[in-house]
Amino acid sequence: MKNKKTIFYLISFSLTLALIIAIAAGSYAYIRVTREQESTNKITTLECVSLQITSVSSNGITLSGEYPIKNTEGLTKTPYTFTIKNICSKPSAAKVNLEVLTESTLVNDSSIRALVTESGETVTDTSNTLGGFPAGIKTLDTARSSYTIYSTNLSTGASKTLNLRIWLDENATSAELGKTFKGILVVTA
Repeated sequence: MKNKKTIFYLISFSLTLALIIAIAAGSYAYIRVTREQESTNKITTLECVSLQITSVSSNGITLSGEYPIKNTEGLTKTPYTFTIKNICSKPSAAKVNLEVLTESTLVNDSSIRALVTESGETVTDTSNTLGGFPAGIKTLDTARSSYTIYSTNLSTGASKTLNLRIWLDENATSAELGKTFKGILVVTA
């Protein structure tokens, strides 16, 4: 008899617990707050995302027959001078990327050291190897890698003239001797 009472209590408790769980689960759908979007999404873009780049060297950047030099010598090299201009009707951020072309025969991009300065700025050694710059997004099919060598914000109609000095780093190995570096400057917004 005691066994039947225990079984009765267990069954009653289990059914009561199941009923409570069923009521709680079923009422959740009615208690839960649901909100739906009533209007369509509006996506706006800049009126233009165009930046102009004008360069003394429109054929890209080539280093050939170079040998490793100290930074003090690299800082005195003749720079590639170029101008970036915001032709948008709004201020725009700009990144100057140096894209290393697949035809470049250098083994290691970090053998190249670069320095970008604004025109008229005193040249001090804040140069970096390409591997020390943030990776850029490749925009050319013929590029094997890309490095963001300069970032700036340009107000509407503003322009900046920049100087790029580039040389074979003094720590480059002998494997880089007799190799050619080819790159192109790309401006992205």
